[in-house]
Amino acid sequence: MKNRTISSALILAAAVFCLTACTTAFPDDDLDYMWRLDKISYPGGHDLEGNIAHEVQVRDVWFCFARNLVEIRDSCAYGYVGVTMEKEGTIQFDYSMYEGSEDYDADKILATLRKCGVASFVTTFRIDRLSSERLVLSDENCRLFFTRW
Repeated sequence: MKNRTISSALILAAAVFCLTACTTAFPDDDLDYMWRLDKISYPGGHDLEGNIAHEVQVRDVWFCFARNLVEIRDSCAYGYVGVTMEKEGTIQFDYSMYEGSEDYDADKILATLRKCGVASFVTTFRIDRLSSERLVLSDENCRLFFTRW
């Protein structure tokens, strides 16, 4: 029980930091901010669950970046905080801390991530476009289109 309380407190602290820091803490980094996910396109014609889909308009999903953290929040979930690593035009999302944890339902977290365009606990995206207003990330499964919030 004590481990669960500590883990919950750490994740809550990271989430609060992410939400409050995104707008002012790192103004020199174009990625650090809140981004609204607008659309996911699936070049292979199937979404991450295997359903037929070419393009999905998304509502109520935000990605918040602050330095090496990303929080993905949808209208139904608390928001899962992951670690990012940028390298040569790519960004890796690492949510592996939830995988195998007794304190979290890993299947539920993975289902939420997939609904938001993230295929697995560790996923690497190409940064196809990053401007002051638009962000486009892609991997072999999908392409994510964002608007700065």
